Amino acid sequence: MDMSWGSNRLISAAISSKLGGTCNVRYGRTVLSVRVEQGRRVRLTDVSFRNKESIGTHEPIVSL
Repeated sequence: MDMSWGSNRLISAAISSKLGGTCNVRYGRTVLSVRVEQGRRVRLTDVSFRNKESIGTHEPIVSL
């Protein structure tokens, strides 16, 4: 997991998975169930939690 913060707020979080699966991610009082496909990355921002998105943007993983 890679996270970036600015002014005490989440800018972005990237969750990577070698095997794939679902995880719960909590930011403040909001918990998202995030499914990450094998060998992929999901990127979340503070907007993801405000809108209660179930998944972020997929990006290919270069290395884990």
